[in-house]
Amino acid sequence: MTDGFISRPARDTGVPEQQVKEVLSDREYHHGRFTVKFYEPRHASLVNDVPPNPGSIDTLLIPPQPASAYKEGGSYSIVISHPRGNMLIQGSAGFTPDAGVCCSPR
Repeated sequence: MTDGFISRPARDTGVPEQQVKEVLSDREYHHGRFTVKFYEPRHASLVNDVPPNPGSIDTLLIPPQPASAYKEGGSYSIVISHPRGNMLIQGSAGFTPDAGVCCSPR
């Protein structure tokens, strides 16, 4: 996965550049009392341990497009921590418990 992969669709759909943030795996980002950390899990695969539509989007892609135009260049598990508890956002079925992601009340 190329870190910052999420910035491509944001830029292609006109999100202002100052609002686009490329993130890195295993790095913490702080916003007030919140800490956000991105982990790179294994994506759930459908056939022969290969994710659907592997690859990256390297050119302008303006919706609507066929599903095959969208590439699975990587997935993140996102942990949002706060003094009152943690939350996991899992965008893929490829969650692995040994990925170092812990979500429990504090």
